[in-house]
Amino acid sequence: MMWTEFGTYSTGGSSGSRKRSLPRRVLSIGAISLAGGLVLSAVNDLAIFHGCTTKVIEKAADNQKVVEAIGVPLVRGPWYEASLEVGHRRRSVSCTFPVSGPHGSGFFQIEAFSFVVPD
Repeated sequence: MMWTEFGTYSTGGSSGSRKRSLPRRVLSIGAISLAGGLVLSAVNDLAIFHGCTTKVIEKAADNQKVVEAIGVPLVRGPWYEASLEVGHRRRSVSCTFPVSGPHGSGFFQIEAFSFVVPD
């Protein structure tokens, strides 16, 4: 063995350190990719939730029965009390979320489907 100027032992080659660092690199790249995928999925779900609930609140504000029961303006409740299910290939969505107004509060539960009409 040789003594290097940095005070570490060297076996003459650096292939051992490369072999040890390759699995670490692969693991770190895999972990970053997985975390990035999870973040993108969460942002996508949040965008779907926001778009869906905004449309529902707009339609509900025009419904006389909802206006009489809860009042206007309708305010969407916190996202962490909501549930969202997105179907295969985004052809369906099911959403339940809390709303409140001047006269009370409640939950809206909706299901939406997208059908492709053949030409």
